[in-house]
Amino acid sequence: MLNLVKMELYRLFHSTSTWILFFFTIVAVVFTVVMTKIDVSRTEPEIEKETEQTEGQEIDFAFGFFSETKEEWADGEVRFSELLGSELASGIFLILVTIFVSFFVHAEQKNGYLKNIAGQLPGRWLLALSKLAALLVWGVCMFSLLTVTMAAAGSVCFGRALVLDSARKLFAVLGGQFLLHMAFAALLLFLCTLSGSAALSITVGLLIACKVTALLYSLTDRMMKSVFGRETFDSGRYAIEMNITKYMYATEREEIVPMLLSAGVILAAAVSLTAVVLQKRDVK
Repeated sequence: MLNLVKMELYRLFHSTSTWILFFFTIVAVVFTVVMTKIDVSRTEPEIEKETEQTEGQEIDFAFGFFSETKEEWADGEVRFSELLGSELASGIFLILVTIFVSFFVHAEQKNGYLKNIAGQLPGRWLLALSKLAALLVWGVCMFSLLTVTMAAAGSVCFGRALVLDSARKLFAVLGGQFLLHMAFAALLLFLCTLSGSAALSITVGLLIACKVTALLYSLTDRMMKSVFGRETFDSGRYAIEMNITKYMYATEREEIVPMLLSAGVILAAAVSLTAVVLQKRDVK
């Protein structure tokens, strides 16, 4: 197993796509911070109007990407954990996860790596665990790069207004979002392994990242309401992309724990299904 992980990590750090995605992570962070600075520079009445639209933690899941500009930021103080949480909640980094996972997993199927190594293993399901290990390492690198770049870009854009608050809050934001993003990566790992193509995982990943799936959740809720009469049924409550957005607004343990538990269940289920596919299906 250790040798499998070493091979995956070797392939990870010797893959061109890895370094290209790291570069685009830096570009995406700088872009989002600059756009946030532009939003904060608006006149105060405009900011107050936008704040009223999201008051009470009611989130409008419009298609695409958005990040919240807090009213307090216009008063001259921007907390780094809030800035980081806002950019992660926007969902834009799900695109980077989608592209990386799809190309990284599909590359081994296309170049024959999987076929060559699978014949030497008594249990091909171990490949799912080694891939998960590689994705987790990539995720740690991406989140570390994201945090450092955002701190640098935030210092340039906001200057002394950027305040580094408690390390506990910072790690809470990073830890929760890391688990949610890695659950999303594990789901794409399963889809790419199942289909043998990057097309399915990229398509599904982009649809989820753009929150087009909100339509599906809405239709499901209406159907459940009409069939069972359940007014409070919320099928999107445990959806990864919805929780990534809502995590920034969650302040109570009762809100956060279900999000993280659902992410853990999705991650474990996706990896388990990937292991079953690798073990049962003939390697071509």
